[in-house]
Amino acid sequence: MSFTLVSAEKLYTLATPQAVAAELGGAEFEGDTVRHGVVVYRLVYRTVDLQGEPTTAGETAGHAKRLAGPAWRLRACSS
Repeated sequence: MSFTLVSAEKLYTLATPQAVAAELGGAEFEGDTVRHGVVVYRLVYRTVDLQGEPTTAGETAGHAKRLAGPAWRLRACSS
């Protein structure tokens, strides 16, 4: 699937593993394996829907606070 990034907005930073664990716990997820803080972004992009029609979608993504690492999708929604 291809997409074109429209915008990326930094929402907030959870600087420590403890802050991430507390946020996860508040959403009823276990946070006992957290090892890093995260930076959370709202991404908006152009893509196509299941019928192949152009659409705009967005998601909130977090990236581990370290020099390199994977991004994790935390929540996703389409509009």
